[in-house]
Amino acid sequence: MQRHLTLTSRIGLAVLLSALFVGLGATMATIQELNSKGDIDASDAINRNMRVAWHTLQLHGTQYRLEGDKLYANDTLLNGRMDIVDKISELVGGTATIFRTDTRVATSVKKRDGSRATGTKLARNAAFKSVFDNKTPFRGVVDILGTPYITGYDPIIDSNGQVVGILYVGIKTAEFYASIDNVRFWIILVTLICAGIAVGATVVYVRVKIGKPVNDIVAVLSEVSQGNLNVELPTPMAQDEIGRTIEATSTMVHSLKGIIKRICDNMHALNGAAGELTNISNDMNQGALSLNDHSQQVSQAAKNMSSNMEQVAAASDGMNSAMQEVSGSSEEMGQNMTTISAAAEEANVNLTTVASATEEVTVNMDEVNSAAQRTSSNITSVTDAVTELTNTIDAVRARCEEANQGAEQASQTAQETYGVMGELSKSAQEINKVVSVINNIAGQTNMLALNASIEAAGAGEAGKGFAVVANEVKELASQTGDATGSIASQIEEIQNQSREAGRASQNVADTIVKLAEVIEDILNAVEEQTQAVSAISASMGEVNSETTEVGNRVNEATTGSQEVARNVQEISQGINEVTQSVLMASTGVQKMVHLVGESFESSNEITRQVADSSRAAEEVATSMLEVNDASERMTQLSGTVNQQATNMNQIAHELANAMSHFKSS
Repeated sequence: MQRHLTLTSRIGLAVLLSALFVGLGATMATIQELNSKGDIDASDAINRNMRVAWHTLQLHGTQYRLEGDKLYANDTLLNGRMDIVDKISELVGGTATIFRTDTRVATSVKKRDGSRATGTKLARNAAFKSVFDNKTPFRGVVDILGTPYITGYDPIIDSNGQVVGILYVGIKTAEFYASIDNVRFWIILVTLICAGIAVGATVVYVRVKIGKPVNDIVAVLSEVSQGNLNVELPTPMAQDEIGRTIEATSTMVHSLKGIIKRICDNMHALNGAAGELTNISNDMNQGALSLNDHSQQVSQAAKNMSSNMEQVAAASDGMNSAMQEVSGSSEEMGQNMTTISAAAEEANVNLTTVASATEEVTVNMDEVNSAAQRTSSNITSVTDAVTELTNTIDAVRARCEEANQGAEQASQTAQETYGVMGELSKSAQEINKVVSVINNIAGQTNMLALNASIEAAGAGEAGKGFAVVANEVKELASQTGDATGSIASQIEEIQNQSREAGRASQNVADTIVKLAEVIEDILNAVEEQTQAVSAISASMGEVNSETTEVGNRVNEATTGSQEVARNVQEISQGINEVTQSVLMASTGVQKMVHLVGESFESSNEITRQVADSSRAAEEVATSMLEVNDASERMTQLSGTVNQQATNMNQIAHELANAMSHFKSS
């Protein structure tokens, strides 16, 4: 694994490199100055040595000439005069040489074997060109027999101005610069020692003043990146950049701890709201199911009531038919009574027609008896129909009362559902407030993370760990923002659906109120029909009594006619009795006709009431279908609310899992 240098090591290395650069620059400048001074001293020394050499040579002559291979100073032969060059070396140090042209004829320069380098030639170097080509002196470093020398070469010129030889003095470079090299060594040594001391002091200072606080910050940020927020930074020792960084880091950790705590609190509130929303959706579902059951019961009761109304209508039609038959019979009976009355009058006027009148009366009495029997049978049928109608109306009343109770229960259920929708809307508003708070917290967290990222970027390499934490906080804030956005849209959907469900519940309640009013009208109509049927039953009883009386009278008339045949003397009395009976029968028939008319009108009223009840029952059934549709929509809405609550609960759990990585007391 690649290891990275610590901040203290990097600062120490930077200080060391800086000290080395500064020391190297100062050393190079000093050495350059020493070299420059050495070059000047060398030039001065060579010039001084050259003056001494010329002075020594000129003691033997000042006119120089070349004769063959011999060089003369005046009359002194210079070839082999080692004493002259040794004297020069003795006086100035270094080496000296007398050249005949470019050949050494006297020299203190020695070869590697220790012998003098006489007879060797001057190399074709800068000194050679300066002396022979330019006829000028040369000063500089020249390599002589493999050893560098600081040299001076002056041309020896004869009287004709020709170069006939060279006077040379030189000092070995190593010998001349030995002191300079010693000074250079000490300068470098002192520079390195000072650099080491400076680096050591800097490292100690950095380790104490920078390294330890930075390590503390790194340790805290490492703990924070692992989710541990229960960390504390030491109090800064100075209000410098490090101290402000420590304070900012400590403030960031405390702020992050508070943010995490608020997020956790809001997460618990969100989880509780999701649970409450689930309970509300379950209550909505139960209410919808109960409403559906009640609506089905009411719809079934309405169908039963419609069926019963159809039966009542059929019975009413039968009763109308019977009333028509009774009316026909009554008219026929009236005609017979008129015939009887005419016959009685005719019998009173003309006794001669008594026999025929008696026979006609007998025949008419038979017809009247038959008509009375038919009337009695019809009245019995009407009585049975009225009894069946009464039973049917009682069943309708019972069904209406059951429908009324179902309507009251449905209305109560609708009101409870409306209340539940109101509570759900309030809960959704509260959840929306919580989501708004979470969204604000997420925005603040995102802003804090952005500021932390800027501070981390400004801190450079030292703020990378801090930048990681800031990025993680920013990611968390972004996720929290997305989650709260999703929750806000879902809460808005829940509120819209709750309002729609509330309106549907209110519509159901209004419909149920109308249904209750319709059922109340039906009960009133049924009560009126019950009274009318009771009146019809009483009238039918009276009609039956009158019919029985008519039958008796007819029987009596028949008996009287038979008696008239046996005893003509009693005809007048019998006719009077017949007349009276006919009058009474006529009165009874008139009452019966009147009662039958009233019964017919009551039957028609019953038919109308039954038709109205049937239409009301159909309206109830239609309303119950709408209630069923509303309850199904409520069921779907409760499923949607339950799904949204499940999504909120899942978001709360995901948020809890994210928050579980952070430890804060």
